[in-house]
Amino acid sequence: MLHFPSPIAHRGARAAAVAIAGAVVAFIAWPRTQTTLAPLVQTAPAAPRIIPAPKFVPPVLHSRQFVPPVAQTEPTAQETRPRITFLSGELSLQQTLDRLGYTVNVPRSYAGHPLFQWSSDRVSDRSDAIQAVRFMAHGRVSFAMVSQQSYCGPRSEFIVRFTGWPPSSILSAPGIPCPWLSPDALVRTWFTATGQFEVFIQHPVNNTFGPNTGAPLYSQAKENPEGGTQLLVLPAKTHGKWVTDKPGVGHWSGGRATGVYLLCWEDTTNGDHDYNDIVIVAHGIRPLSK
Repeated sequence: MLHFPSPIAHRGARAAAVAIAGAVVAFIAWPRTQTTLAPLVQTAPAAPRIIPAPKFVPPVLHSRQFVPPVAQTEPTAQETRPRITFLSGELSLQQTLDRLGYTVNVPRSYAGHPLFQWSSDRVSDRSDAIQAVRFMAHGRVSFAMVSQQSYCGPRSEFIVRFTGWPPSSILSAPGIPCPWLSPDALVRTWFTATGQFEVFIQHPVNNTFGPNTGAPLYSQAKENPEGGTQLLVLPAKTHGKWVTDKPGVGHWSGGRATGVYLLCWEDTTNGDHDYNDIVIVAHGIRPLSK
């Protein structure tokens, strides 16, 4: 049987053919244009921006200075008074650091001299002393005075001198009667710096030890009068356990290194070598042996 397309299908095919033919004619009649691109402008590359390396700038100090209150008032929620203990007499360096909460072994002899023990209840037969004459800073550095048992005067200063720069006074003693201890640090200063530096202390010209005792005393023995070693550096270890070896003698064991250091000063040349006269806690420094 033969099948013929319906009239409707025939009309649809013819309409499609007409549409295709119209599109071909339109394409042929479309005007031909040539697009010209603008030439690429060649420019010399910009010179690189050179940023010079930062130079050390004497630090801007951020300090907290203890001021003895005029009236005794209870601290508010926003203000807590630092804990401070006034002592009736000097303590040995070992007892001083024990009472401040550090578990570090103070040597019984240092730089060829025995440490004067005062009224110590125990001594260590070990030593955690670090040979340091200079220090390195890289970033935030802070210093805090936690004890003063020096009778040279209540206004002794702690000074930092970076290589190539003049000295900067960092801490001044709080001007209260000595001796005292304060785990909260009555005087604290921090700054940001990078470079090597040395430290020294200086007493008022007029002090209880007489003339010529206010000269600077440096971390480097060769700079001191008669080449004396005035600074004893110890790691600020904590969480150790005291081991008794015999009555009055033992050592701290298992202390945790904190990366913090104790700067313990002898306040006069040819003094008693107790190294308890000014104790400063230092964060953000690295001791250098030369």
